[in-house]
Amino acid sequence: SNYEGGLSSPIMLLAVLPQFLVGLVLGYVRMRFGLPHAILFHSFYNLVLIVIFMMAQSLTPAGDATAVVAVQAALPLVVPAIAA
Repeated sequence: SNYEGGLSSPIMLLAVLPQFLVGLVLGYVRMRFGLPHAILFHSFYNLVLIVIFMMAQSLTPAGDATAVVAVQAALPLVVPAIAA
């Protein structure tokens, strides 16, 4: 397991669910459209995550990391909806 303590709690399942869903979508894209399209989709997915994270950091003062932590916590729940 990639997570300390395994996947024994429902919270840990929520952490893994977005990875699973994106894996399914990327697998579908790979089988339907080919490897280059899957690589492009994965790159776009990563770009979306980076842009959201950078926007969250730019909106917060240097000493206040509360909003950044909130966005980081919400990303696994929001981004699979964008990707689908």
